Amino acid sequence: ALAARVPRDAIGQNEAITGIDSMVRTARARHPAEIVRFVFVDNEEALVKVVMAPADSPRRDLDHRVEFDARSGALVGERVSQAAQAPSFMQLTRRLHAELLAGSVGEYVLAGTGLLFVLAAVSGLVLYLPYPARIGFGTVRQGPSRRRWLDLHNLLGVCTLVWALTVGATGVLNALSKPLSAHWRSTQTKALLAGPADLPVIAHPASAQAAYDAVREALPGRNV
Repeated sequence: ALAARVPRDAIGQNEAITGIDSMVRTARARHPAEIVRFVFVDNEEALVKVVMAPADSPRRDLDHRVEFDARSGALVGERVSQAAQAPSFMQLTRRLHAELLAGSVGEYVLAGTGLLFVLAAVSGLVLYLPYPARIGFGTVRQGPSRRRWLDLHNLLGVCTLVWALTVGATGVLNALSKPLSAHWRSTQTKALLAGPADLPVIAHPASAQAAYDAVREALPGRNV
C-alpha cells in the first residue's frame, strides 16, 4: 500500500539530490529476490522512485515502486505492481480501450484499425470535395432514403473531420508507443550497454548517485 503523504514542493532545476544509493540499498533490502529496473526522479512531487521487478522484462505490470522523499531520503511508501492486485473496473476499461485485453497483440490491432480509420477519413474528404460545388455545402437531398442517408453521412463526416483525424492519428501513436518502446529496449539499448568489444565486463557498475551527478554536471540547469 502507498503510505499517506502530504504534497511536496517540486525539486528545482538547480537543487541536487543526495543519498540515491542509500535509497537503492533500502529498496533492495526490502525485496532481495528482485532487481532494480531503474530509478526515477519525480521533480514535480519531489520523490525518488526505485522501480523493481522480478526480472528485466518488457512486462511493466510486474513493476512496483519503492518511493522516497527526494530531500530527506526517508522512505515514503510503496506501490504494488498491477499484477499483484485485482484489477478495478476502470483498469479493465482502460485495458479494453488501450489493448482490447490482448496485450501487445491488441495494441497492434488497434494501431492498424486507427490507421485504416485515418485513411478512410482522408479518402472520404477527397470524395466529398466535388459535392459542394454541385449541390451546395450542407445540402441534404430529399427523395430515396439511400440518397438522404448518403448526404447526412457526408455532412456529418466533413463537419467532424478534424476531430476524427485527431482522434485517429493520436490513437495510432498511443497504440504503437509501448510496442515500439519495448522493441527499442530489447534491441538498441543492448548495443548501447554492450559498448566497445575490447572493454572488460564490469562486475560492479557505478552507483546510481554517480550517474545522477554525472548527468547534472554534463547538463547543468536541466531536470534529471
